[in-house]
Amino acid sequence: MAKIDLRLTPVPAKRPTAGYLAVGFGVASIISSGLVFVPLALAFSLAALLLGQVRWAFFGLLLSILGVLTSPMLLLFVGLPTLHLLLHHFHDSLPAFLGATEV
Repeated sequence: MAKIDLRLTPVPAKRPTAGYLAVGFGVASIISSGLVFVPLALAFSLAALLLGQVRWAFFGLLLSILGVLTSPMLLLFVGLPTLHLLLHHFHDSLPAFLGATEV
């Protein structure tokens, strides 16, 4: 009868597949739609980090951040709430005009 070797710790892969996917999706997020590829790059960067592929995870994370910065739609999602808060603060700091009644 053959013996089966059981291990509790995962054997590291010879090829960092999660790291490859993180970097690939990071590059794709810069070139094309960031809405689709930035979350995929972040997810695979996290997976690569958990699998011990630290270099690949770092580069995938860096490229996904660049994908956010170059994606107009994601910048719109991040920037509009910030612009709203800035304008609201500016409006509250304006002095009251003479003869104006508060409601």
